[in-house]
Amino acid sequence: MVQLIFRRRNDRSFSIEKVFETVLPFLREQIEINIKEVPVRAGGLSSVWKNIRSLRSLKGDVYHVTGDIHYAVLGFPRRKTVLTIHDCVFMHQSSGLKRWILKKIWLDWPVNHARVITTISEKSKDEIISFTGCNPDKIKVIPNPVSAAFSPSPNNTERTQPVILFIGTKINKNLERAIDAMKGLAIQLWIVGQVTDQQRRALEDAKISWQSWVGVSEEKLVQLYQDCDILLFPSLYEGFGLPVLEAQRVGRAVITSNIMPMKEVAGKGACLVDPNNENDIREGLLKVIGDQQYRKSIIQEGLKNVIPFEAGTIAQQYRSVYAGLLQE
Repeated sequence: MVQLIFRRRNDRSFSIEKVFETVLPFLREQIEINIKEVPVRAGGLSSVWKNIRSLRSLKGDVYHVTGDIHYAVLGFPRRKTVLTIHDCVFMHQSSGLKRWILKKIWLDWPVNHARVITTISEKSKDEIISFTGCNPDKIKVIPNPVSAAFSPSPNNTERTQPVILFIGTKINKNLERAIDAMKGLAIQLWIVGQVTDQQRRALEDAKISWQSWVGVSEEKLVQLYQDCDILLFPSLYEGFGLPVLEAQRVGRAVITSNIMPMKEVAGKGACLVDPNNENDIREGLLKVIGDQQYRKSIIQEGLKNVIPFEAGTIAQQYRSVYAGLLQE
């Protein structure tokens, strides 16, 4: 049996756990899987200890911790543990004593304790090695899967005001610079995420027609992809960049950052732009909107690019990791 350990879920967000659950039906075709959620989602060191203590009675052949509770591997036998690290964003967003504590509890100790580390991109692997000194051979890159709910949906409509879908509003998503890039363009902007007062003012100043949605279901998210024309995803930092694949699978043109891991994930199926340059983002938008042949070509490349990220293929990679531990 594989014990799959998740953090306490938050139904208000489209979480890491929902992404990983995409592979569960395929894993369960050959392996017995039990899902365990830790009792506490967030808090201080007492919450960390409570979560670790709650896991010690679990029995299994393999223990796989995913989500942002890396420390949970400390509750299991070293030789039986798999730890999935999605990104190291917290190392870029903290400093001083807080950063030191986070590094020890979320990176150094878990990475040292786990038998196998998996991560979702080469960029994340490089960061784990850089921050911890981990042996590269201990880390396996297994990409995120794209849900089968995102299926090809032809869009033959040529709108006078194309719909631009934008996923996420946190600082790394780069919405403010994207707003500057869209000033004066005849577009409609659809935003998934909580729009701040500052972002709202920027949208009003730029005179952009926009709508936003918060806490959307997967069904609603699929609908937004199907109803849009272009995904704009000029992120400054990601562990992976799943929206790129979601848009590609639906058959929408993608504009994303020319940095890792987005360009790794997108392959040839996207218009790549400099996320730090609003003029470059604008030029990318103008090219995708105005050049129909180019738009069609990146859509077709995207449909091909997404095939290796299907859930069944990703599940087989995890099964191989589990099998390797069981054979030791």
